[in-house]
Amino acid sequence: MTASRLKKALCFIFLFLLWGAPAFCAPQKPAILKASSAALSVEDFFKGLKQPLPPELYPHAKTTLLRAPLPGREQTLASLFIENKLHRLASALPAALHLPQRICIKRTGQSPSGKQLKKMLHKKAQESFHEPLVLERFRVTGTRTFPEGALRLTPTAQGLRIRKNRLELPLQASVNGKPAGRLTLRAQASLLKKVVVTTTPLAQGEPFHPSQLALEERPVSPENTPWFTQTNQLQNRRASRPLKKGAIVAPKDTRAQLAIKRGDAVQITYKKGALHITASGVAAKNGAIGDVIPVTNTRSRKRLTCRITAPRHVTPLF
Repeated sequence: MTASRLKKALCFIFLFLLWGAPAFCAPQKPAILKASSAALSVEDFFKGLKQPLPPELYPHAKTTLLRAPLPGREQTLASLFIENKLHRLASALPAALHLPQRICIKRTGQSPSGKQLKKMLHKKAQESFHEPLVLERFRVTGTRTFPEGALRLTPTAQGLRIRKNRLELPLQASVNGKPAGRLTLRAQASLLKKVVVTTTPLAQGEPFHPSQLALEERPVSPENTPWFTQTNQLQNRRASRPLKKGAIVAPKDTRAQLAIKRGDAVQITYKKGALHITASGVAAKNGAIGDVIPVTNTRSRKRLTCRITAPRHVTPLF
């Protein structure tokens, strides 16, 4: 072969690769298959491709073949993958099913976003609590995808359910006025309140001092817990357990500071109008200011029921 012929042959090969090869080697465009639900049955698969259902697959027409992607998304699959799934259902199928080389499954329909649903639950919960609210661990159960059309979500007759710090809101969905399923919104709720927190670590049994306390806005449980909202509420109280710096002081973390111990000598004072009687006694029980304890009169040896008014001072209850 002469040099000129070799040169012509190389030019021909180059031109073939440049213009002719793409026409033979370019992959075919995938066939579009639209799915209206999450589960794509064998019958719907062939109907979407506008192909007749093979007689061997009649008994499996309603069997789920594939899981469709979320609404607004698509998934492309090779025909070989789908043929293998079909042959598992019916081994008597012909070897060639004449499916497109690639199939793009597009999901039709609509699905409300999690952000939209969380906002809806927050608005409904705010009507019940009337205080700033924080939602955590938000999740949705039930129907999440709906047909295309005018979607409307309305709370059911049960309304918002509150169980301790957990919220549940059942919703009825309708599309174009027709029922389309139900879903339930769930979350854990916390109220934003100004509560008493510690500014320094406190040991168990240590009395609370105003310099060790402060008011800060913190998320707290919406239960009917009598949170401390003023530092003076902790007067004459002490820590029932060790508290770290910045900890919220809950009622269970405190106990009253004892004003009287069992066996202490106490002064019994009784006042009514101009009448003023004092006597001495012995406490039969520990107690803090405001507690009711039994006291034995030292002189008469009678047992009296008294309320503690100050350290080692009581007044009888008649």
